[in-house]
Amino acid sequence: MPIPYPRPGGHHPDTPPWQRLTLRERQVAGYITAGRSNKVIAAELGLSHRTVEAHRARIFYKVGVRNAVELTRRCLRCHLKIPAQDDPMDARSGVRSALRAG
Repeated sequence: MPIPYPRPGGHHPDTPPWQRLTLRERQVAGYITAGRSNKVIAAELGLSHRTVEAHRARIFYKVGVRNAVELTRRCLRCHLKIPAQDDPMDARSGVRSALRAG
């Protein structure tokens, strides 16, 4: 029996996984695909490591992957531009390009 709408996150089933992510989740996903640890991500974004763990879990759930390798592979397969970690303005433009590529 199919899962009735709305699905977790309140998105329509046809919504691409990348459009389900918040800006912060996209930023964290960028760090994850760059191979950064939760501790490093937390320090760079000014978050606790537990918050980063929660973001990571939601990202994996929304995108439908089980680990960082699968997330990176999915990004590459979808030709998704992951936002640069050093420039917060670039992260925002990366979100826009991800939405267009969606």
